[in-house]
Amino acid sequence: MKNILSQSEQELINKFDSELLGLLRADLKQYREKRQTNLIDFTTRRYDLELLSILKQEISAFRSLGNATLAKVV
Repeated sequence: MKNILSQSEQELINKFDSELLGLLRADLKQYREKRQTNLIDFTTRRYDLELLSILKQEISAFRSLGNATLAKVV
């Protein structure tokens, strides 16, 4: 036995499907933006840590040259 849907029922199903698809697209877009932001934050943090390491090495090198008084890098 075939299930025959009326025109209004078919339109309701189609509308539901299109709204669901729109929500899924919006969620996917938000996920991608958040992921991109996280990647940028991770890259920035890694860069900051590398820069801090370089600065510590430079200050250490300056201190080893003489008795220069420099601020301590934490």
